[in-house]
Amino acid sequence: MDWLQEYDFSDEQIRSVVAGMMKMSAIDGDVDPQELELIEQVAEGVEGEITLDFGVFDTPESKDQFLYLVTFVAIVDTTINDHESVLLEEYVASLGVSETAQHYIDVVAEQFLRAVFSDSQHLKEWMPKLSQDLRLSDDVTARLLA
Repeated sequence: MDWLQEYDFSDEQIRSVVAGMMKMSAIDGDVDPQELELIEQVAEGVEGEITLDFGVFDTPESKDQFLYLVTFVAIVDTTINDHESVLLEEYVASLGVSETAQHYIDVVAEQFLRAVFSDSQHLKEWMPKLSQDLRLSDDVTARLLA
């Protein structure tokens, strides 16, 4: 996915990314295998204490990449529940970025759905449910239906 490019996180940043992803995964009280697999991929080779420190994200790009990754954890099971939505909003506020939580949901979900349904005609069939469950904006829903 375009947004999930190789970003060169520092060691302390990647530990914070993993901590943020783990918190997002655990917030709904459900252990989702897809979320855990994603976290394990990102955490591969990470050493040291896994703690979330927003202060280590010192560039707009590092903040965006953190938010894209934690959003991906929230959407990978194709549902963003209230707890995940609130946590994402807290992350956005803590990082002081100019974009909204909706922006990150839309960017990640649109690319995720395009990748998942790239070889299928079923996206249009699933869009009413996915649009609601993933809390997609009307603009993204319209683009995916086009």
